[in-house]
Amino acid sequence: MQPQSILRISEVHSLFADAVLVDSKGYLTMASIWGRDTGIQELLGRMTLGPNEQDSIDSLHFEGEHSFEALVGDARRLDKLNGRVPGTLFGELVHLFIFDQKVLKPDLGNRKAVVLSRSEDVSLSDRIWATVRELAAIPLLDDWRDHILPVFEERGWIESRRGIGVHGTWLHLPDDEVDDLVGGMIRDFQLPIAA
Repeated sequence: MQPQSILRISEVHSLFADAVLVDSKGYLTMASIWGRDTGIQELLGRMTLGPNEQDSIDSLHFEGEHSFEALVGDARRLDKLNGRVPGTLFGELVHLFIFDQKVLKPDLGNRKAVVLSRSEDVSLSDRIWATVRELAAIPLLDDWRDHILPVFEERGWIESRRGIGVHGTWLHLPDDEVDDLVGGMIRDFQLPIAA
């Protein structure tokens, strides 16, 4: 495991991030942020301001070994969890997780989800398969996993991206196309069916 990068957030100088992930369009999917309570509250408040309001934040600039920008977009799609770390050398720190709601709960109506992982996560393919089964409008047998996942990736329905300190796998399963594909694979005897 390699040492973790710490990134400074330009918009609120007292905040730092140790994990950041953006989607293929550059929108923030997840961030793990550390700082004092006042800085955390400032960040959250400025992110919820309208795009044309003074001091609003529509993107975050992370600076460090790998500097980049993450677009905020509609802040209502983001959820948050936070906790306090009392009695540190620097006083009380707050740890904030900001994440797209699809990380915690798949969007079953639109058949979308995001699965987060660390690079050493050996259970990732199990978690991706469980999420695919949850999202799919048709039942999928566990015996089909090794046949279906590569085809879904090839079609772009499963896309992995590397972030800073975290990896993400986006799933988007278009109903009709999934039904047609799986049905065709069954008809062509590409999927095993137990007797």
